[in-house]
Amino acid sequence: GGCGFWNNDANWANSTALVKINNSVKSAAATAGVKVLDLAAAFNGRRLCENTVNLMENSGKANWTVAGAADSTEWIAQIRTLSTVFGPYYVQESLHPNWWGEKAIRNCVRQAYNAGVPKGGVCNRGTGLNANGEPNMTLV
Repeated sequence: GGCGFWNNDANWANSTALVKINNSVKSAAATAGVKVLDLAAAFNGRRLCENTVNLMENSGKANWTVAGAADSTEWIAQIRTLSTVFGPYYVQESLHPNWWGEKAIRNCVRQAYNAGVPKGGVCNRGTGLNANGEPNMTLV
């Protein structure tokens, strides 16, 4: 992958800041009796800066939709310092789920919706795509 952070800063964000934020949300949800869809580990292996995947432009794939792109590219938008005037990228999209990331979340939300009987749980990444063209995800 590629990253605009030092490794120690990225590690701190993942292991300290996000843990505190996620635990606060879970605590508030539990107090209110709301089910939680935990996506904290859903992008493991596809996160920004991980060395097991590439930025799209470094992946050797023609575009996001070709076979294997979901399993070889990051699912988080890279850090942008400038917005392009007419292009598809904007600074505000930095660090947010990209096309594959959004499809993975959609798969998790569909499973949590559970045909109208919502359930909580932890959503984990699999490999390949399902019949809806979404990355395979498992809600446990």
